[in-house]
Amino acid sequence: MPIALDPAQVVSFSLDIDKKTPEDIRPAFSLGYLTCRQTLQYEQAVNAAAERGTQAERNARLNRTLAIVIRGWRNMCTPAGEAIAYEPGDPISGDWPALDGILSVEEKWEMVLGARKAIRLAEEDKKKSLSPPPGDAEPSAAAAGGSAPTPPAN
Repeated sequence: MPIALDPAQVVSFSLDIDKKTPEDIRPAFSLGYLTCRQTLQYEQAVNAAAERGTQAERNARLNRTLAIVIRGWRNMCTPAGEAIAYEPGDPISGDWPALDGILSVEEKWEMVLGARKAIRLAEEDKKKSLSPPPGDAEPSAAAAGGSAPTPPAN
């Protein structure tokens, strides 16, 4: 199954401020791998988010951008320590009260700019881990039923 279509395939993304927090309690977002179409939509949404407008308009554009990649989150808590359940935002209107209650505008930009890179690097790592080590790519001549070449005589 293509990686972008598998809902179980996600990339964990934490804000820079949280990276020193132990992993088991670190706040993190689950980002989905993107199809080609989603990548193009994401790039267009990033450009749109940077356009002029009211703070509310720019916030809605940031939310629409992040709605393309965010599939969930973990370890998000209120200041009182209560868990904040994941609720997806509206990818059309950009209305995302749960996300607005978690991230500042600067943190949303950190995610917008860092998410695509994190996904790309994770996808490259997956492909590298699935590739055979050098020298194992082709079966040897002996294993293929032939004989190994003999060195030239002096």
